[in-house]
Amino acid sequence: MEVVWANQALYKLNKLVDYDDIEQAWIDEVKRRKAEIKSGKVTPIAGHEVHKDA
Repeated sequence: MEVVWANQALYKLNKLVDYDDIEQAWIDEVKRRKAEIKSGKVTPIAGHEVHKDA
């Protein structure tokens, strides 16, 4: 019974989300980060280096 309730709750929540807004927010974030890298404001770190220090 809890599974049915949880599924219904998630369905209702998903209807409230505007996925176009979320996608646009990620596009804007990627553009911002790309500009920061190109400008030299930040220096990218390789993924294996990040995980090594974690």
